[in-house]
Amino acid sequence: MENANKLCNESSLDYQKMKLDEFKELLTDYLESEKASRFGLPDPGYFAYKLMMQTVDLEDLVQKETGAPLQEYIEGGIIKAAKVKIFDTSRSINYTASELGYKNIHHFTRLFKNRTGMTPSKYRETVIKHFKDK
Repeated sequence: MENANKLCNESSLDYQKMKLDEFKELLTDYLESEKASRFGLPDPGYFAYKLMMQTVDLEDLVQKETGAPLQEYIEGGIIKAAKVKIFDTSRSINYTASELGYKNIHHFTRLFKNRTGMTPSKYRETVIKHFKDK
């Protein structure tokens, strides 16, 4: 019986890891494709639906496995994608914000500044300066 419980626990952990990995892939795909610009900001319900889970179960999974609430994790993904896109100086900050699903540049700028400590424009300036100095 003990071995059966251990096997169930290991299977459950493998399943949770698999679902978390699927969620991460879905989030990356959403932000790198045209989905965000077409459909808006990533919605937890969308990811839960794609993973065939309840939203609350996805929230619990992400919190348990990453230590971050689901919405905070999604925002982290947005910031990660934004940092890559902002580095491309052929794109305006407004364009980058809209690509990531923001209809209002001020909301994007506020999130970016809260997460990084600087505005998207200042981040771009700092990163470009850093690479030019090297």
